[in-house]
Amino acid sequence: MKGPEIRRLYYSTKEISRMAGISPQMLRMWESRFSELKPLIVKGGRRLYRPDDLEIVMQIKQLYERGLSQDEISMTLKRKDKMAIEPEETIDVSDEKIAYSEKSLLSEIYHELEEILKILNE
Repeated sequence: MKGPEIRRLYYSTKEISRMAGISPQMLRMWESRFSELKPLIVKGGRRLYRPDDLEIVMQIKQLYERGLSQDEISMTLKRKDKMAIEPEETIDVSDEKIAYSEKSLLSEIYHELEEILKILNE
């Protein structure tokens, strides 16, 4: 007999690292770099991560894999709308292919630059 799926309230560093496919050292480094990642630290210094922390870790990993810099990832995480990670698309900019998410800051900047270029060409 299979019952309902039990959702855990907290995960250990080892569990989060295994689920995300990163080392515990990388996880701790991300904690220091990204203020949005705030595990609960209990007596003895043990870290406990909530399911929301796991989502943030997975988002950071996905953004790194897309080639975004630390600053770009920080901006993405700080965005009020907490954009969802969308399938990667590419645009051509100066004979270079750049990966981006449709709602990302890069997309907004690209469209603003297109408008400026139209104005300058008139």
